[in-house]
Formats: sequence, C-alpha cells, structure tokens
Amino acid sequence: MKRIVSTMLVVILIIGLMTGCNDNEISMYKLSNEISLITAMKQEGHIEYSFNFESLLDSTSDTYDQDKAIYDLIQEQIDTLNLNKIYYTASVDQSKSLMQAEYYMKDKDNKNAPLFDIIFVNQEFFVNYDGLADLLLPYLLTVEDSNSKAVAFFEAADGYIQFDFNDMIDPNNAASPYSATSMQLQKGL
Repeated sequence: MKRIVSTMLVVILIIGLMTGCNDNEISMYKLSNEISLITAMKQEGHIEYSFNFESLLDSTSDTYDQDKAIYDLIQEQIDTLNLNKIYYTASVDQSKSLMQAEYYMKDKDNKNAPLFDIIFVNQEFFVNYDGLADLLLPYLLTVEDSNSKAVAFFEAADGYIQFDFNDMIDPNNAASPYSATSMQLQKGL
C-alpha cells in the first residue's frame, strides 16, 4: 500500500515538474520583463471638461452677486474662446526620480497657451502657475477688489512654488505644504 501511494506521489510530482507555460503565458512573462526595463516615458494628450457654475454658487452667501459675476465672466470666456480642453505633455525618468508635466490650452490662433507646469524631483514638488495667472488675472481685476486674496495670489505668480513631498503626505508634520515655512518661490528654475 505504501509503495502505491509513494509511486502515485512521485508520478504527480514528475507531471507537475514537466508542466510548463503555454505560449500566451510565455509571451506575457516576456512582456512584463520588457516593461520592467523601461525607465523613461513620455505621454501627450488632452482632457475635455465642462463647467456647471450654478451648482457652485451659494444663493445665501453674502458674496453671491460678486461670485456670480466672476463665474459668468469665466463662463463667457470659456464659451467665446472654446476653452473646453486642457492639453498636457508629461515625461517620467525613473532613473533620475524625475516627473515633469506641462498643461496648456490652445489659443484662438491654435498656439499653446501655458497654464501651469509641475515638476517632481526626488522628494520635492514644484508648481508654476504663471500662465494660469496671466489668463485669469485680467478677468479677476474687473470684478474683484485689487486687494482681494484671489488677486494677490495670482499677482504673486512668478516662478515655481516648492513643496516638500514629505510635508504633503504626512498630515501630522508641523509644516503644512501651504504654510509660509514650507513654500518658497523659486525663481528661474
């Protein structure tokens, strides 16, 4: 009896050892190996969007009329310039721990109008929103007080804002990514 059980176990183990991958599994294995060797890549595309500003408005707010005027101006510009797409170009180089992305719109002459750039290198994150500021500031100044926070934010756009990635992912860290201590303007990056 022991010999029969032992022989059956040996036969099952030999069959198991001889069982190999089929062609599809081998192809998948080779593809996963090739993908793991890729260290850099680039992607381009666009994001289509639409707005519903009415849902953002709070009719009980003290600033309802001012907010509605801003949203109406923005919606008018979106409709006039047909700004319903944001284009992007992104590249990643894993060997350098670098990710870079540029976001832009097409102007009425079909030229790239920059909105903002994002760079992630090592543990630092940089954002430049100069293009977005150039696009929105003229409209904000028509409806906002020149001393408002929104106007001040976009007027300050000059270079890159730097965030420490560890501050961004650790909410218990004393320095918030939005505090004065962790944000620094980086000129000429």
